[in-house]
Amino acid sequence: MQKIVLLLFFGFSALTAVSQVDPEFRKEFLLVLKTENGLTTNFRKGTDPSILSLSLVPQFTLIPHHLRGGLTAGVFYQAQRVQTLIGPSLFWKLKTLKASVFGSVANIHLSADHFWGSRGQRLIGGGLHLDALNKITLGPVIHRDYGNNQWWFRFSVGYRLTKPKMPKEPFN
Repeated sequence: MQKIVLLLFFGFSALTAVSQVDPEFRKEFLLVLKTENGLTTNFRKGTDPSILSLSLVPQFTLIPHHLRGGLTAGVFYQAQRVQTLIGPSLFWKLKTLKASVFGSVANIHLSADHFWGSRGQRLIGGGLHLDALNKITLGPVIHRDYGNNQWWFRFSVGYRLTKPKMPKEPFN
């Protein structure tokens, strides 16, 4: 029993120590403006290459340095119509990319989404993203539209609209 308690203590201590040095996914609110471009297909009737979307994604840190959650709301152009979508999104940080003594320059994270669209779309899926300089996010996203029996393949570019929260310096 003592070994388990010691193991848990040192495990949490190590996680806390890593979290304090990692500047990515800090506890904060952020707002991202995201655009995506790609195509939809059901693999039988061809493709519709005209998906262009613009979304706002407000996010809150749920687990500092690991998990953020938010709501995606936006408009998109598909099948010669402007339509809307809304739904929850989760972002799980996989890795922090460091630049030696300069600290963190980017992170790699996964996204998971579920969206409802204005024309019966029911999208579930996600993507793999590179978040560079805590400002620009790039990456491919794939969603399954189980409402209309289609697949959506897109490339996402996001820009952070809010300023990053600066860490408090202990000696200032």
